[in-house]
Amino acid sequence: MARNRLGATVALGLAMLAVPCAAGSPDRYTALVYDILLLRQCGLADKAVENGFRLEVHELTGDGDATPDAYATARDAGVARYESEVRNRGSGAADPRCRTEAVAAAGRFRAVIDAE
Repeated sequence: MARNRLGATVALGLAMLAVPCAAGSPDRYTALVYDILLLRQCGLADKAVENGFRLEVHELTGDGDATPDAYATARDAGVARYESEVRNRGSGAADPRCRTEAVAAAGRFRAVIDAE
């Protein structure tokens, strides 16, 4: 039950960022959504990571060539991928993805901040 509430909260928060995706960017946005959800699960989403995520989303969606529906579909796909992996692998900091995928994603989001 808590996972559903968490998923709904995250989806709502991401919906607040909703602006049209640039053409060809929905797949990239799906990956960003998955990454930030994984980072939050692993406890690696500090202020710099969250801000890096927001900047990446802003840059990605800035062109506004795609419809809002494409953006919503991409967001939903990222949430679905995350939830599927949680069901298949479990959750929490013991998840092996925290040591590999999440650490790499955190580095990418921090690099966005460093580049600004």
